Amino acid sequence: YTTKNIFVSNNEHNSNEILEGTTANLSWVYDGTISEYQVLVGTTNPPTDIVQDWTEAAGTDGSLEYSLEQQNVKYYWQVKVRNNEETAESSILSFVSLKRPEVNPVANLYPGSNDAQASTTISWKEITGASYKIYYGNEVIDVESTSYELSGLSYNNGEANKMTVAAVYDGLGESFGTEVNI
Repeated sequence: YTTKNIFVSNNEHNSNEILEGTTANLSWVYDGTISEYQVLVGTTNPPTDIVQDWTEAAGTDGSLEYSLEQQNVKYYWQVKVRNNEETAESSILSFVSLKRPEVNPVANLYPGSNDAQASTTISWKEITGASYKIYYGNEVIDVESTSYELSGLSYNNGEANKMTVAAVYDGLGESFGTEVNI
């Protein structure tokens, strides 16, 4: 048997990509003809869970939509292909599935608020194992709790004060942010 390359991608992104949601779209291209393929996914490296056992295929590429069983973890995946003449396996790629914070509704500022230099508290649902960052203008504010009081805000002639709250997972990375308009 000879071995050829398998070019794999994870939702058309690089390894260690941060994904949001409950599905990962795994795809690959083989520089030969595929008769069968097998996909392994898991939270350990190398992955050991066969999520698609040897399945007939035709052509040079394939894909699999994988439903994520857990969020806030790192997944590893690998594809193996074969035909009558050769077998091959991809390198092991990874992706992280992170949940973004669910921010509670906040009252908008109103005309005249700039007279009082308004303050408001934004809050969000706790995500186990996460700390948080608030992005406001050029500021990055590290927050350990599930709320933060913003002061010195002013009414900007109908323009919202925009900020973003993101969850930070130790060893995994930072989630996509949730935008808040005040």
